[in-house]
Amino acid sequence: MFPLILFWLLAVYCFFRGSFSLLYLLAASIPFGSFAAISPVLTGGLTFTPAPIAGALLIIRVFCERGFLDFLRRNAFDPRSLGLVTFFWLTACVVTFFAPRLFSGVSVMAVKLLLRVAVPLQPTTQNVSQMAYLTISCVSVFAAAYLFTKPGGLTVWVRSMVIGGAVIIVTGLLDVAGQWVNLHWLLDPFRTATYSLLVDNEVLGAKRIVGLMPEASAFGGVSLGAAVSLHFMGRVLPAGRMRFLWAPLVVTGLLAFAVLSTSSAAYVGLGVFAGMAVLDWASRFVSGPREIAARQQLLIETAVALVAVLGAAVFVMADVDRLRPVFEMVDTMVFKKTASSSFVERSMWSEISWNALLETHGFGVGIGSTRASNVVVAVLSNTGFLGGALLYGFCLQKLFSPTLRDNPAAAAVQRGAKWAYPIGFTVGCLVGTSPDFGVNGAFMLAAMSLSTLNTTALTLGKQSLPRPTRRFGKANSQFARASSRAQIS
Repeated sequence: MFPLILFWLLAVYCFFRGSFSLLYLLAASIPFGSFAAISPVLTGGLTFTPAPIAGALLIIRVFCERGFLDFLRRNAFDPRSLGLVTFFWLTACVVTFFAPRLFSGVSVMAVKLLLRVAVPLQPTTQNVSQMAYLTISCVSVFAAAYLFTKPGGLTVWVRSMVIGGAVIIVTGLLDVAGQWVNLHWLLDPFRTATYSLLVDNEVLGAKRIVGLMPEASAFGGVSLGAAVSLHFMGRVLPAGRMRFLWAPLVVTGLLAFAVLSTSSAAYVGLGVFAGMAVLDWASRFVSGPREIAARQQLLIETAVALVAVLGAAVFVMADVDRLRPVFEMVDTMVFKKTASSSFVERSMWSEISWNALLETHGFGVGIGSTRASNVVVAVLSNTGFLGGALLYGFCLQKLFSPTLRDNPAAAAVQRGAKWAYPIGFTVGCLVGTSPDFGVNGAFMLAAMSLSTLNTTALTLGKQSLPRPTRRFGKANSQFARASSRAQIS
């Protein structure tokens, strides 16, 4: 009961403090994926974790601000801006309302029940809870994009990543310490979700670290996602201890816990992250002199990476046997994964969900009707071919949209989001069970959309965002004349 009271006291305090305070609460609540922020007794057994609750409070707080409705009017239905998110959500609503009744009896994998066989499609409470989650995520895209237009909004978001990453590390350390010290009295009150919690699994004699997430793969994904986001976007932090000391330490700790989670998806994601980091360094190295933020810290980051690689090489050459357990773990969790029972079971989820999509002639079975082990299959099976085309069309549109030029800090955030997105997508293709991209994913999509927002007042502290392209209309022409006179601090 005490954790519930504490969370809601913090939530009320942050709500009245303002939207930026709720950003910190949101980032700090993401690692509590096994904690029911509302007692399941009051929700009929449904679990609402702290992150979407904090996201919902943030949405309410942003709705109370004077300029948000005008921002929605400009962007909510414009396909070149954020309109595809709106159309995706509307499609999901229609499919979820009609599909469980129109296609009753189609074989699906139930989201809540721990069954290893298919069940007939029918309306369930999971349709309600999962649709609520998706609604919060979709509206959070607009709330995040609006907050990014406020002075200091992007900087506050990146600073909140440091706080959230530190909380992930603390929960991981508590889970590690629980192997030798009895910490059930401290951890169990935060493990109140009604779904299955796999907190005691082992691989090759080593406990899989789960923190306060439901399972190791979820904890590994959260750790990797936070590390990736902070690495690619941390350059917008003001010069000081947080940027040059705390942020690098948090990234290092998060990467370590991604490894300790022994999640095969996290291991693959780490490999993709390494490749993306190299490509990011190369692109920044050849960037023009106008992209000052892109080139900042390039020499330092390259030197640190080289020292780390050389140190690892010396360590391996000195005593290769010390790394044998690491090689065995990677071999078991990645290269031999296809021989495991979990891989077979998860593959069955995706196969049944894909067949359900085909049986509905591409219409979909509705949000919360079936689970998969691949985020693309989950999106398509839950929302149909139309929903999948809208969501991934939006992602591709933003990935290939022009990056901001005249505002170095905002350009760094947008560029960083574009580098980070493929890593999260790769992990999702391996373990994604739901079409909900989450509140954290919503902020990532909003950051990728910075150069396509229709607004006349985009700022970052004292820095104005650059002139948008001509296709954004008369309002943006007025903004272009104003931003051309702005001074970049």
